[in-house]
Amino acid sequence: MKYNKHYNPHHLDRLIELKGKPLASFTRRAIAFIIDLIASTILLLIGMIIYGLASKLITPIHKGLYRVNLTFGQEVSDIILELVVPIAYAGLLVYITQGKTIGKWIMGIRVVSLTHHRISFIHSAERAMAYVTSILEFGFGFAQYFMNVNHRTLGDKVGETIVIRDRLTHKEKLHLQENEETVTIENALELEEASI
Repeated sequence: MKYNKHYNPHHLDRLIELKGKPLASFTRRAIAFIIDLIASTILLLIGMIIYGLASKLITPIHKGLYRVNLTFGQEVSDIILELVVPIAYAGLLVYITQGKTIGKWIMGIRVVSLTHHRISFIHSAERAMAYVTSILEFGFGFAQYFMNVNHRTLGDKVGETIVIRDRLTHKEKLHLQENEETVTIENALELEEASI
């Protein structure tokens, strides 16, 4: 790979391609998030049930030692399940389906990359981890939606993504076609500055 000595905005073409796409409303995103939260909680409960059944099938060699290890093991596995399942759910689904989780599919929205045509696993995993961070910081990461000109949350910024409307009504499609404009390099540079 050849490295440049000067900054090369390699994703300008992608920004030009995304210009004018209708952004998902906060309401659609919030409802999709709640649906995804319910789905990941169900997966978490299934994982805990499977782990609980599997741990009962293991026969201890020394009952006292097993009891201590089981308690420690249960706490560690609970923490791992509670963090890994939501991240895996959101990260893997967004990567595999190219931007859709169950909630996003139901709400007609999807995540798109600002830099690539296909969302990478790293970007979708980083985005999912930022969602967990947004929850831990009492929703401030989600509140950034209202502070950004392109309605990007912390997860969108970290994952270099935006969330767009995927299903449009016929009237909305006509409106988009009527209002399309030619994008110049100057417009693309403005887009890049706005995406930061």
